[in-house]
Amino acid sequence: MKIRCKQLFTMLLSGVILLSGVACNNDKDHEDKGNVTKMKSVEEVMKNATEEELCGGRELKKLTTPFYQSQIQYNEGFFLLENDGGGVNDVALLFPVAKILEIRSNDLQTVYTEGEDYEIVNGKIHLTENSAMQAMPRSEFFYDDDAAADFLYNENAGADKGKKPNTDKMALYPYRYAATYIRTESYNGYVPTAKGNNLEYYAEKVSKGEALQLMYVGDSIGTGAGGSGSFDLLADLLAKGIALRSGGKAVMHNASVGGINAQQYGYILNEEFERINEIFRDGAKRAMDTIKRYASTTDVVFISLGANDCAGSVAASAFSIYICNIIDYFRDANPDVGIVLVSSMDISSKVRKSEEKGGANLNGYDIGKYADELLALESEYDNLISADIFRLQKSLLERKLWEDLIADNLNHPCDYMQRIYVQGILAALEF
Repeated sequence: MKIRCKQLFTMLLSGVILLSGVACNNDKDHEDKGNVTKMKSVEEVMKNATEEELCGGRELKKLTTPFYQSQIQYNEGFFLLENDGGGVNDVALLFPVAKILEIRSNDLQTVYTEGEDYEIVNGKIHLTENSAMQAMPRSEFFYDDDAAADFLYNENAGADKGKKPNTDKMALYPYRYAATYIRTESYNGYVPTAKGNNLEYYAEKVSKGEALQLMYVGDSIGTGAGGSGSFDLLADLLAKGIALRSGGKAVMHNASVGGINAQQYGYILNEEFERINEIFRDGAKRAMDTIKRYASTTDVVFISLGANDCAGSVAASAFSIYICNIIDYFRDANPDVGIVLVSSMDISSKVRKSEEKGGANLNGYDIGKYADELLALESEYDNLISADIFRLQKSLLERKLWEDLIADNLNHPCDYMQRIYVQGILAALEF
């Protein structure tokens, strides 16, 4: 029998301790669906690929196919930052480069030349002396010590503790690049479980090629706040990826609100707008207008919150209750709606607020516990699955830098990480 949210709340008030959900990495249904583990040689990949497949670009399939399902890595993003000595460290990508196919600017408009702009040394990208690829000077990456800034690096930043990182994403984007290359090393990290069959009505519509109505319920990550403007933002790219795979039309209604956490989203659904920070109030009202218009006819709702809950140190048990309230709202509006719970990527552990803003670390809680709670809700609700972006990102961070994934040194995914979000969600929707 399901434990409903009101019951959970009563249990909390009664002093009953709620245990955390099952850990995501113990998901019994986990399978490496589509993960390429038997590597072909570079020569075999080159021989069997078309000319079009051997270059990066904006083709939807290249942007949305999960990276672990192909030996060719398309448009993998990386960030160049000047080191303490004024040089540039060699860049480790997600896999050692067996053969580079191309490196482009982040917007994919400029193609750089191997041998002239860079070389591949021990599987890493090494910039040549006269490379046209530029690293961000440290004098631009950090604000002056006496400059006004809302955020500083904390003790987790090592020698950079106390410095003020540049949080203007558009100042960082000129130093972002995209590499397309062939790997011959297997991926042994986290692979999202294919759970699309658990979304009964979604699966039925896909099998018939029928049009899908989608809704994204999120925070600033859901609005695409980290995007450069050169690509479709997260929710729009997701809709296009779903349409590509389903063979039908998919329309996304975005009800995300920047700055919001899971509890506050409940205020929106209750139309208690006076309880929302006035900075976000207009966005909250627009989101509610979208929800009122489309909730009863939406086929799948993607609920993706947690970054602001983490910043506010919200307990995982409370976060789960707030998410349940959101689920129940959409189930009341449409009992057949499929629900996809999307765990949030982690946010930088190196950043704290300035003393004027309270001084608290931006990463105030173990956001992985939220992912555990979302997975646990799969056993409480029918027609509901979770997509664990948190653990997918953690696997990437075993080789890549935070700066490769975060647009503004805070908690917003850059273009590349938005594609990882989409790839992970699409992987969870597979059958």
